[in-house]
Amino acid sequence: MNSILFIISITTTALIGFFAVSVTERNKQIFSLPEKFALSFPLGAGIIAFYLFYISILGFNITIISTVPLFMLGMFGILKISQIRTRLDSFVNYEECWNKHSWIKRALLILFTITIVWKLSFMFFNAIVIPPIFDDAITCWSYKAKVIYFNKSIEMNPDNPLFLGGAYSLYPLAPSLFRVWIALIMGGWHEGYIQLHSLIILVSLLLLIFINLKEYTSFFMRVLSCYLIISVPLFSTHAYAGYADIILSCYITICFILLMKWYFTKENNILIIAAASMAMAIFTKNEGLVLYLPAALITFSYYCYKVAMKLDEKVKAVSLYILTLCIVAGPWIVFKIVYNIPLW
Repeated sequence: MNSILFIISITTTALIGFFAVSVTERNKQIFSLPEKFALSFPLGAGIIAFYLFYISILGFNITIISTVPLFMLGMFGILKISQIRTRLDSFVNYEECWNKHSWIKRALLILFTITIVWKLSFMFFNAIVIPPIFDDAITCWSYKAKVIYFNKSIEMNPDNPLFLGGAYSLYPLAPSLFRVWIALIMGGWHEGYIQLHSLIILVSLLLLIFINLKEYTSFFMRVLSCYLIISVPLFSTHAYAGYADIILSCYITICFILLMKWYFTKENNILIIAAASMAMAIFTKNEGLVLYLPAALITFSYYCYKVAMKLDEKVKAVSLYILTLCIVAGPWIVFKIVYNIPLW
């Protein structure tokens, strides 16, 4: 039963993200179907975290009843998926993937693929069997999540020792709040299942990189790239150890990939998701605000300078990006300022 409830929580999250991406497209095919699936879970997780924070600010408890709107968004996601008329296998070029490669490259492809699957299986096993053992994972992300979950609310009184989860109040809440969501759906705190969300984020990140490299390199090099990324020790450790860094990495990567995509396509709707992803990074770790937001703004400014668009169109693009950032991340930043919470 726990497995079924966990699948419901994860599936609902992905459906919410899929609905958000579909609505942003506004009946245009800006993203390929595999790309939309890769974006769905990280964006859905961010939306859920922000939603739980917003309702807490408004004084609502975090319960199944208060999360009904999230399930409604998930239902809308099902409707969007039901409207899909394109098969996933239509995006697979078997000639590129296999036929045109030499037997040596075919052997390497098999080796890389088996190794990637093995590494992911190893991370899955560790997440299920081994509880968080690193300091930040225990004393911050998991602890804050447990306090919020069992109290059914976020303590907003700075004089209360349980303020913002009771540990490291300067840390953002997104990783902890999404764990609260999983526990809420499962009806209890099940550490192994809850830890798996970081692994799903990693898989989404790998898929996104693999898909977006298609225009720049061969299938073989894309598989090799994913193999090299997943072989970085910190990536594999953070995917099951309960840290927030892999989540932050995913949101930052989404933002910068989509900024580049906007530069080439000039589709302003892409900027909504790019800005929302950066807002989610800000709500995940303080580095998102202090380090990566300035980098994103500098990159976006450079792209605006170089892109072949009229001045009024550039103004619209900048306004859309900044407005989305302010709407999504603004309440959290204002909250930190009002309650005198350090930005770093």
